[in-house]
Amino acid sequence: MFLLRTADPDSLAPAFPNTNQAGPGNGVSLMRRILSASPELLDRVAGLIGHYAHHRTLSPELIAAINYTVAVSRGNTCCEAYNAGRLSRMGMSDDDLAHLAADAPASPLSPADAALLSFVRRAVAAPDGVAAEDIDRLRGLGLNDADIMDAAYLGANMLAATVLCKAFYRDGASPA
Repeated sequence: MFLLRTADPDSLAPAFPNTNQAGPGNGVSLMRRILSASPELLDRVAGLIGHYAHHRTLSPELIAAINYTVAVSRGNTCCEAYNAGRLSRMGMSDDDLAHLAADAPASPLSPADAALLSFVRRAVAAPDGVAAEDIDRLRGLGLNDADIMDAAYLGANMLAATVLCKAFYRDGASPA
């Protein structure tokens, strides 16, 4: 059940036509439904999704893995199942998902993606623990500062999504 008035899911799908992130049912995630309570905010988030959907370095698997693992670690039911579905459609097995949730990256991730995912998880859990050596290690894997920032922002943004999910959605509601 949504506590705010949200848009009809059929009216939301066209706002995100090129993200290749369809979910169950009609393809509109619970977070998109929640954000539809503020159409202007939804438009801004659509732009951010576009940035990640066309990212030159961060793979779709890494982006979904960051969203999934932060959602799992924070009990974000709105985003956990959605991103698990995305990862499954990308070829990850249930065992791969279990490894991701346990911070033991799944085999489909490259070494650089696995390292960046682990870094983001640690940065989200304990931001004060990020050290220059962490950044140097990621740079040594070929990542630049923009890649590191984009991945960290994605993980931090999932914290905001968690707050909104927990505030405005109650489990048991149909995602459509």
